Amino acid sequence: MNAFAEKLSFEFDFDFTFDEEIDTSSMIKLLNFRVENDSGQHMETMVQMFRILQKYMGIKLFVCYNLSVFFTLEELREQSEAVQTADLKILNIESRFFSGVEKEKVTYIDNDLCEIVDNGN
Repeated sequence: MNAFAEKLSFEFDFDFTFDEEIDTSSMIKLLNFRVENDSGQHMETMVQMFRILQKYMGIKLFVCYNLSVFFTLEELREQSEAVQTADLKILNIESRFFSGVEKEKVTYIDNDLCEIVDNGN
């Protein structure tokens, strides 16, 4: 990798610097890292990817949108258990009413975005 950076520095008419060490997050992005999924279990793959990103990139919160559109209630229940076991933090924002999964905190916000109603979990 360093040899490639040095070669680039000779080919261009401007000066630039580069780090000798590559941090993990840059390497993951550079290599277009993906978790292989031969089983078709997309929820499991998503949780695995979140665990990898949490461990190697230090991401503390994952924000998802409308998971109930893509996954069944049973898959969301399995995801909830896997997330709790792995100590992941996920904020799922739904655009429609969704009763949620047991043990999850659910908050409803009205259409005017001014009234917040908590279900007490």
